[in-house]
This record gives sequence, C-alpha cells and structure tokens, in this order.
Amino acid sequence: MLIRLYLTAAALLYLWLAIYCTFAPQRASEIVHLERQGPGGYSEFLVIYGGLELAMAILFLLPWTNLLGDRQGLWIFVIIHAVLVIFRTVSFFMFGPLPSSTQQLAIGEWVLLIGGLLLMWLA
Repeated sequence: MLIRLYLTAAALLYLWLAIYCTFAPQRASEIVHLERQGPGGYSEFLVIYGGLELAMAILFLLPWTNLLGDRQGLWIFVIIHAVLVIFRTVSFFMFGPLPSSTQQLAIGEWVLLIGGLLLMWLA
C-alpha cells in the first residue's frame, strides 16, 4: 500500500505540472529557462511539458488498476527518475553553473528517485 501511496503522490505532482505547463506555458517555460520560438516551439512545449507529464501521472496511477502491479509501477518510476537524474547531472557538468530554479528541479528529481529506491529496498 505504501508503494501505491508514493506513486499516487508523484502522479498528483505530475498532474499538477501537466496542468500548469498546459495552461500557464509562458510562466512555466520561464521557470525552466526554455524559449518557445514560433508555433513549433509552442507545440513542442505543450506536448512534452503538458502531454508527457500527464502520461507519467497516468502511468504512476496504474497500480490502482489490475494492469500493473505495485512493484512493476515502482520499477517504472525508478527507471524514469534515474534517467532524469543522470541527464540532469550531466547537464550540470556540460552547462553549469545552472540557475537556482534548475538546481531546485534537480533536488526534486533526486528526492523522488531516492524515495523510490528506498521503497524498493523496504518493500
């Protein structure tokens, strides 16, 4: 049950991000220092920051159905966040120093990953 609750909390976070990025794209893109140029840039931001984050929210809720078990859902969560942490860490070396808002995102990604890993170890 603890795994489901953790994944649900993460799903709610990603649902909020999807809504925020969809309905306040100007502010959201400023926070992550991303310039949306022309219709293609606006479309890409909507798809990745709105659509992909919504898909992640839905995916993290699947253990509540009979489509995916708790441990499988947690594995998917950990894999996604491990990849995010790896790429974010590489970006610090490639492009650093990065703005504080990017550093805060990195901290959040690390916290989510560590929480998922702890649950894997405990459950």
